[in-house]
Amino acid sequence: MAKNSPVKKTPVKIPKWATCLIVVAVIFAVLVTAFWVLLFLGFSRYALELKKAGFSFNPNQKSFSIRNQKTGEGITVGEQNSVPKALEKFPVYSNARMVLKVESDKNPSVTLSTSDNSKTILAWYKKELAKAGWAVEQEGSFLVNVKNKEYSGTVAFIQLDNGTTITITLNKSKK
Repeated sequence: MAKNSPVKKTPVKIPKWATCLIVVAVIFAVLVTAFWVLLFLGFSRYALELKKAGFSFNPNQKSFSIRNQKTGEGITVGEQNSVPKALEKFPVYSNARMVLKVESDKNPSVTLSTSDNSKTILAWYKKELAKAGWAVEQEGSFLVNVKNKEYSGTVAFIQLDNGTTITITLNKSKK
């Protein structure tokens, strides 16, 4: 514009309420940002502490585990692909899915779920335990006590309306 322009520059006056509103909005934005940053850092720190404590989550298997970092013993809840090492030679009912495992050299345990009835499962275990070298010490309609050179334990069956829960618990024999 030329110096002698007929258009006059008039300063824009912002009302006080608008200035206050802008200040409040900026403060609010800073506080919300700080909140989310602190929340993220808090969760990150919490997640690191959980990992240090032996907690892990596996979304692919829909399971979580808590493991003792010193002994390697732990518990896993959710769908499983493998039995505890101490149960690798123990017959595990093939038509069942594992929902809980306790990884322990002294006291391994698994809980299975199946749609089969307890009579079918009991017949299967009678046959398979003998094949695997386990002696059946006592047998009931819902419980089998077993023993071999290393372990003694139980296989328990609980018949529910929608299937059967099988729990295998072993105890390392004292030498």
